[in-house]
Amino acid sequence: MEQLLEQLPELETKRLILRKISLNDIEDIFAYGSNANVSQYVSWETHQSLEDARQFVEFVQEGYRLGKKSVMGNGVEVYWKACGYD
Repeated sequence: MEQLLEQLPELETKRLILRKISLNDIEDIFAYGSNANVSQYVSWETHQSLEDARQFVEFVQEGYRLGKKSVMGNGVEVYWKACGYD
C-alpha cells in the first residue's frame, strides 16, 4: 500500500484533474478551510492561519509517504470555487 500511495497517478479528463495535494495548495486550502460554513461539516477545525493549512498539507503528505492517506486535490482553487466557496 505504501508504494501505491507514494506513486499515486495524476488523473485528467476534460473537466477534472485529480492529483496529490502539494505545498503549492496551501493558500487555496486556507481559502476554504478558514470558512466556518465549510468547516462545520468536516472533522477538522476552521483554519485560523496559513500555518494551519500548511500543517494539513504536511499531514496529508506524510500519509502519502506512510501509505495511510490518499487525499487528492483537484486544482484545489478551481474545485472549491466551482463548488461555490469563493
